[in-house]
Amino acid sequence: MRAPVVIAALALITTTAYARVGDTIKQVEARYGKPQHAYFQRRDAQELGYRFHGFMIVVRFSNGVSKWESFTRWPQAGKLPRMSRESAHEILTLSAPIGARWQSIPRTKNGEYWLSSDKKTLAYFATEGNVLLVRDPNFYAKD
Repeated sequence: MRAPVVIAALALITTTAYARVGDTIKQVEARYGKPQHAYFQRRDAQELGYRFHGFMIVVRFSNGVSKWESFTRWPQAGKLPRMSRESAHEILTLSAPIGARWQSIPRTKNGEYWLSSDKKTLAYFATEGNVLLVRDPNFYAKD
């Protein structure tokens, strides 16, 4: 009786997991489905928008690899609703690099910051509480 419950719980965890910085376009699409919007597309860079479990997720790819991901609640009446700290922490937990943990960086007046223990991913949660940004700390968009 316990085996079906454990299998169902594992399936739920894996299907609701968030993509990770460093994933390919195919891996991101396996998590979120096909993009709902293309903000821009070039041969070497794309910025694509996804709708997933009530979130609007914008992913910037460089050479087919995710370098920058922003998470917001799906807009309502043209406004971005607040995201709870708990939701932000859940996304961070699910999007942490494999084998890494998030380490808090001193808070600023603009928001909270975390760096993954492997130093490959940086996260920022805006003070306004409506945007969580997860990115490769060495990636700087040219656009």
